[in-house]
Amino acid sequence: MAEEERNVWENVVKELLETGGMTTVLLEDVNLASRHSHRRCFELAHQVLDSGTGTVGCLEEIPENADAAHVTGYHAPGAVGMGRYNEHREGFVFSNGAYPPSPTSSHDGTTSYAHNDDNDNDDNSKDEFASSCRDMWASLHQDIATHVLHAIERHLELEHDWFQSTLGPTGTSSQWHLKRYVTPTKTLDTTATEKQNLDSNNEGEDEPIIWLPMHSDPSLISVVVHDAPGVVCGTSMGLQHFQKSDKQWIDVPRHGHGVAVILVGSLLQYLTGGYFQASKHRVVYYDATPTPFEQQQRMAATLFVRPRGTALLQIPPSPLLPTFRIRPRTTAHSWYTRVSKNYTKSKKTPNPIRQQHQQQTTSSSQTKNNGNALQNDTAAAAATTKNEKDGTNK
Repeated sequence: MAEEERNVWENVVKELLETGGMTTVLLEDVNLASRHSHRRCFELAHQVLDSGTGTVGCLEEIPENADAAHVTGYHAPGAVGMGRYNEHREGFVFSNGAYPPSPTSSHDGTTSYAHNDDNDNDDNSKDEFASSCRDMWASLHQDIATHVLHAIERHLELEHDWFQSTLGPTGTSSQWHLKRYVTPTKTLDTTATEKQNLDSNNEGEDEPIIWLPMHSDPSLISVVVHDAPGVVCGTSMGLQHFQKSDKQWIDVPRHGHGVAVILVGSLLQYLTGGYFQASKHRVVYYDATPTPFEQQQRMAATLFVRPRGTALLQIPPSPLLPTFRIRPRTTAHSWYTRVSKNYTKSKKTPNPIRQQHQQQTTSSSQTKNNGNALQNDTAAAAATTKNEKDGTNK
């Protein structure tokens, strides 16, 4: 690695420490030519989501009782079982090294997929989507996340590849999302915690509509790439990081196909005793947004770097870390099982999109029940008449 590139990655770690878990990196600064592959993946994902097929891009719809930590498939906005963090999002989830299978070649994973081989053009488009997802995965994990972890290892004075040799391989245990946001309802969805965290200097201003509630990611680190051409400065299409030092929300300063947003996850905070702080972040939607933002649907690819399930969680042997303890003999799987429950909980306020579907289902059931009730009433009336006649004849 060239010294200039090495300095860029080490500066990433420095900024993660200074900001409380968030920074961005320009991919051209580390000689990564990923813009085209990012753009192509987003383009194809939009096409697949717009196709309206029952099984989207060869991926089955995620069932209601699925294990959120290990699921692979497609979900609609507000899908039952996907929790409040997906009230306004639709898209794809890939876990443990899975990706869309090619309709024209075999897939050796354990996940079952529905294939639609109606015509060659359909298969070709799905082949291209599957290939673009593999390229996106390689960019997020191999090209970006691996270098960030190596830079963290150097900072903590750990052996090279400590995370992979101790907790990995992360390539077959991580999860990544490719999701698109739908227009939110024009009602506030700000939790009490978020209201308390808003800077007092912002009092009197309109509070934003929350697209994605405040949270920290259950990962070592997370990598986010947004669907926007090149490098866009100023905001990250609504992505905000809570700056603890100033006690206020700040817009992530840049985004696009040529930018990677790096976030510290709650697992790295746990393993380092708070030396690395997990980023608390959210996605907001304002009515008064710039025209380009209004015209473009928000889509992002997000990688959550996770240890293998059977790995025993360990404190990195670094002289920089404070003295602390973690729960002994805890596997990554048991830790994720515990924390994933927080992400699948549904909020009390129903999602109008899901509510509309439920109303349609309820209306259909009521019609059927009313018909059954009418039949039962008719039968009861007939039985009563018969009994009265029988009583008269006695």
